[in-house]
Amino acid sequence: MGIFDRVNNLFKRSQTNTLGPARDWQLWRSLFSSQNKHKINVNPKTSLEVPSFWRAVDVLSTQFAAIDFIPYRINPDDKTIEEARTHPLYKLLKYRPSPHYDTFTFRETIMRRLLNGSPKTSAGNVLVEIVRNSQGSVQELKIIDERYQVVIDDEMTYYDLEESKKLLRYDEVLHFKAWSFDGINGENPLVYLNNTFGRAISELRHAASFYGNGAQVDLILETEMPLNEQQRKIIEQSWEHKYSGPDSQGKTALLSHGVKAKPLGKGVSEADINSRKLTVEDISNITGVPLPLLGQIDGRYNLEFLNRLFVQYTLRGWCKRFEAEMNSKLFSDREMGRIEVRFDLSGLMQGDLQAQASFFREMYNIRVFNPNEIRQQLGKNPYEGGDRYGMPLASNSTEVPQQPTQPEPNTEEDAL
Repeated sequence: MGIFDRVNNLFKRSQTNTLGPARDWQLWRSLFSSQNKHKINVNPKTSLEVPSFWRAVDVLSTQFAAIDFIPYRINPDDKTIEEARTHPLYKLLKYRPSPHYDTFTFRETIMRRLLNGSPKTSAGNVLVEIVRNSQGSVQELKIIDERYQVVIDDEMTYYDLEESKKLLRYDEVLHFKAWSFDGINGENPLVYLNNTFGRAISELRHAASFYGNGAQVDLILETEMPLNEQQRKIIEQSWEHKYSGPDSQGKTALLSHGVKAKPLGKGVSEADINSRKLTVEDISNITGVPLPLLGQIDGRYNLEFLNRLFVQYTLRGWCKRFEAEMNSKLFSDREMGRIEVRFDLSGLMQGDLQAQASFFREMYNIRVFNPNEIRQQLGKNPYEGGDRYGMPLASNSTEVPQQPTQPEPNTEEDAL
């Protein structure tokens, strides 16, 4: 950034309104709309009290971080692609985007903050500063952990950081958004799903309080007669002796002196269990994580089908968000269209071993993969001659196999 840009940025900062909800809209909205019908304050900490949501966030963040993600070089002539191993971004994205974290932790942290937020930032938005050297090459991708304000004028969009007092241009920041109505700011899912999380947290806290207070009582003995301490003990001991224990099941109790037995409901009712199951289903719908991965077995679909569903309709969308943001900001105008980052989802779509074998066999038969390319995806070393593609299937081949040629006869006797 040149000196004129810096002066201009300082001027723009001085013109920015830094008071009221315009600056801290996410904070203001959480303060005034976080209360729900259950009177539970839903925030990044309390939302993780729901076990299924904790698990869903963990599954999404770890599976997203485990996908291979590197820059590729595209040949504009024949559209072939290859790993851009010599590009400065290759080591950053494949190994360590920052001195503070590796590539797995980098993407895992971003996804967790998008879904649930952090103590300083709300869910739905994550900013990553693009740190470049004097030559313009990316040196570090640094997760920003502070509140900010988006400043927009006719020429440029800026991010005004509160603690560090930085004013960054839009092309100096990767802005990942979970859900957006205007394309500029992401929405906090915890705000829109406040009642759902409030109900789930309330159920868990009620159960914890019930058992924590030792309130698991099956029945009580009532009487309208006043009892002293000794009389009370005699009645309790008599009841325990005659009607408690496994050998007393089915006995008929005979009570006297106006004593009445009043049964109480169990601590965990069928309605409680169904409500907890409903919460798991809600979290599955919210996050797109299949029920079996949240500990609730669903026998209607096999695991391979659910895995493809998870990859195609959940992980793939997140991958495309990241690819679009990075490809539009990490590369120069000269590199655009020639270098781009991609997530490799092929390994997640192959299913079990039998389905994987069938897939590779079909890809080899139609000459999509050669043996060495298949071995590469399986983590095996190539072998000499493995770069040759298989012959096409007879049903879709237009090639005519050549017949072996016979030598021309030299004499009439040879011809006969």
